[in-house]
Amino acid sequence: MNSRLRKTTSTADLGSGLVHQLSDVIHRRRAVIMVAFVLTVVTFAAVGAFAPQTVSLSGPVGAFAALVGLALGLVAAGIGDATDARIFGARHVRGTGGELVATLAQQPSHAAVQQVLDALDRVRAGRIDPDTVLRVGIADASATTHHAALWTSALAAAAARRGERVLEVALATDATNGLGVCDVVRDNVPLSQAAQRVSQDLPHARLNAGPNRVQALEALPELTATLPRNLDTYLVGLPLAASRPVVTAVARLDVVLVLAEYAHTTRVELIAGLDAIEAVGVMTQVLLLQPKTEATDSDGADSDQTFDVLLPAVPAADAPTATTDVAAPFDTPDNLTVDVDATQRIVTAPRVGRVHDDEEQALLWQTAQQARYSERSTIPDEDGASQR
Repeated sequence: MNSRLRKTTSTADLGSGLVHQLSDVIHRRRAVIMVAFVLTVVTFAAVGAFAPQTVSLSGPVGAFAALVGLALGLVAAGIGDATDARIFGARHVRGTGGELVATLAQQPSHAAVQQVLDALDRVRAGRIDPDTVLRVGIADASATTHHAALWTSALAAAAARRGERVLEVALATDATNGLGVCDVVRDNVPLSQAAQRVSQDLPHARLNAGPNRVQALEALPELTATLPRNLDTYLVGLPLAASRPVVTAVARLDVVLVLAEYAHTTRVELIAGLDAIEAVGVMTQVLLLQPKTEATDSDGADSDQTFDVLLPAVPAADAPTATTDVAAPFDTPDNLTVDVDATQRIVTAPRVGRVHDDEEQALLWQTAQQARYSERSTIPDEDGASQR
């Protein structure tokens, strides 16, 4: 298991500054600081009143008492902050050993999304082959927060707007009707048929979970291992990072962004998610999401411009979803078809026979139909003759 105490250059450089963190501690622990200050000043005053030979009531003594009270209050605030179980800032993320990418608002903004994409570009550039598809997972650190779906859609839309060919897999939401991951992996449905086009003007397609999200998570590594050659970015929205299905699903991703919510996610939850993902050899990075009134980008600019995204629709159980084919530029030859030769990007080769070719699939189906017809035609009837 990877150490949770690693330090990186980006961790030291990103996130809120020391002054901002100190002001945050003072703001949240102001009651503790005030109580320590008042108790210290009152104690000095009481000693000066009842034992003037020990402490004289004078201006310098009063200033000294105020400084001592303030110092004791800051120490008490620091101890309380350090021992707090919840995540309240970059200092707490670094305390878990996580690599903090940025501190952002819960609602994606254009500036915030671009900042995350820049961080992913650095991950892409640091790989052995930067030209291959970048495979990214986005997961929540806490079971009671649900930000992965929104941020996955926002990042996918922004990447498509800057010209990247993006496939988004929506596994952070509940199960959906219609075609999903298992249909592509196990039933040989062409990816261009199972995925839905998000925008007619952008190279952005979305593949839903399908009727069973747990099975989709189990099948995800095989889909990840056989992505199209010409795909640029592959984004997967995931549920709880520390859950067993997610740990299995992320096995062949390049990096997983773990989303921690300010004042809600606990350090134990964040450590559990990071350790579980890194145990399978996948890199992790942390996004700290704050309320809009408190969140700022790393340069101090407010994140108040909401990013427009289209979230995956979750249809009713009795209402089948109309699946639309992925239109151009995804419907050209070799686009959004499984790449069976992409074994250089995976630990083990994909299973034999997973060739998603329409003509070959039609031929296999026709052969199976003829075989079943021939078998039925040779069944003898009661008189011993073959039925036709």
